[in-house]
Amino acid sequence: MSEIKRFKEVIQMSGIYMDADVLVIGGGMAGMRAAIEANSLGAKVVMAFKGKLGKTGAGICAYHGAGVGPWSTPKDSKELHLKDVIRCGGYLADQELCKIMIDEVPDRLVELEKYGLFWERKNDGGIDAYLGSGHSEPRTISTYRRQAGLSIHQALKAEITHRQIMAIEDTMVTNLILQNDSVVGATALHYTNGEFMIFRAKSVIICTGSHSQVFPSCTTPPDCTGDGVAMGYHAGAELINMEQALYVFGLSHPHTWRGILVPTLFKVGGDILHLLNKKGERYMQRYDPEHLEMATKDVHALSAYKEIQRGMGGGEKGDTLYADLRHLPFKEMREKLGDLVSCMEEMELDIRKDLIEITPTAHETLGGIRINSRCESTVPGLFAAGSAIGAIYGNDGIPGRGTGHALVFGKRAGEYAWKRAADVAAPSLENSAVEREHQRVHELLDRGNGISPNQLMKKLQQLMEQSFWVAKNEAHLRRALEEILKLRKEEVPRVSLSSRTKRFNLEWVNALEVEKMFDVAEMMIRSAIPRKESRTTFLREDYPEEDNVNWLKNIIVQKKNGEMHISAVPVNLIYVHPEE
Repeated sequence: MSEIKRFKEVIQMSGIYMDADVLVIGGGMAGMRAAIEANSLGAKVVMAFKGKLGKTGAGICAYHGAGVGPWSTPKDSKELHLKDVIRCGGYLADQELCKIMIDEVPDRLVELEKYGLFWERKNDGGIDAYLGSGHSEPRTISTYRRQAGLSIHQALKAEITHRQIMAIEDTMVTNLILQNDSVVGATALHYTNGEFMIFRAKSVIICTGSHSQVFPSCTTPPDCTGDGVAMGYHAGAELINMEQALYVFGLSHPHTWRGILVPTLFKVGGDILHLLNKKGERYMQRYDPEHLEMATKDVHALSAYKEIQRGMGGGEKGDTLYADLRHLPFKEMREKLGDLVSCMEEMELDIRKDLIEITPTAHETLGGIRINSRCESTVPGLFAAGSAIGAIYGNDGIPGRGTGHALVFGKRAGEYAWKRAADVAAPSLENSAVEREHQRVHELLDRGNGISPNQLMKKLQQLMEQSFWVAKNEAHLRRALEEILKLRKEEVPRVSLSSRTKRFNLEWVNALEVEKMFDVAEMMIRSAIPRKESRTTFLREDYPEEDNVNWLKNIIVQKKNGEMHISAVPVNLIYVHPEE
């Protein structure tokens, strides 16, 4: 049968077919940068992602970057920056990849201004760098008035539009297509019209962001459900650091606003905000008297957890702490943190008089697809970048590293995906694989009464909150694993929809998402159980000490013979050692 006839049959059976040299799954910071790079090298690029271009992905939370560039002091160096990042990441970083990020990030940050971004400037016109928490020198730079990641995204979106790169919005990629153990494309649901889509590609890049939505309260957008990580796992790719997650502060009240990020690591007029407990005590004086509220995120998470455990949290659940900005100059606050001020005004709060109610909130999951320096996964044809990869900087983050690794490895993923695409022939697609996925996706529309995807999602999120929050212990982890496996067996097959319509049926999308959320939740818990230590943001109540003898290792997850296999590999300490 000819290839053309084969594709005609696939289209007639399933839906819309598209061909590409490079398929980018994801429309956030890393996805856009990957698409720009592949396109600039001559590739035919197609992007497919949930949501709208420029308004999707975890990068919309970001407003700063960090690197040793023209804005740095003479005392600073890339070597010092590398040590800072690896130290704050608990020495779990992939040091080879981390060095690549440190070396290349200044160019990626400057490049954004060519796309239309404006970094915050000093009076003399130079980029205004400041000392971010965890950094030894002032090398952190912020977008104008810290307008969150939307300004970075809009700059990248403008370049995507200028290059006329095909970007297919409101599309959930449901699975990867494999042929001879290589990734050769993907299937998707275009949920505005209900069309099933088939993509054939020589290279596929996963840039779907984190999986923080496994928690009931998180700062990332609703589309961060771990789709790409789960698809990579089922394709046979190795995953790394799935037990790691990062916590920051989000709004505690009102309930509908829980999860909205409240930045704490900033200075205004040379002063910093104060974090208070229910008695009005500035509790960071107890936990980090040197750095106070400019401590690193792991110190903040642990301090908040201890303060709440002491019974010093307020609110109905006793988990509320308070951000005090009343002493900061309001004019500079409005200039430097306009988004935060506007948000508080919408809540009818006056930060000159009122405290902001906050609580520890999941910010970013730090596990994902394991890549090499060319952004290749362990499966041929599959590349990854952004928050869908295992955090190359370890298990904590100092300001600017998220933007850095999204841009650096987004660019590299686009480059090396195109190099592979230029060297291989157009792959063939087997009808049977597409047919199976088409049946799986549409079978959800035909189920009778059962449990709604949102109800099941809430059950999973509650389990993760109870077992995988800031502090963990083996008993809770094993109990949660048992319950997750039970829910997967008994409830996932019963997921049903309240509407059978194919057009803009977001419940249909949620049903597909929740299956992948169970995958990543199981991986997170199975990875956390063997790590019998506490290290920066990873806290085990039953193993409170750091153990460099036994656990200076990365945990690997891989699907083998249909089973989830967990192993550990030593960290390759090629540049920085813990004793340094």
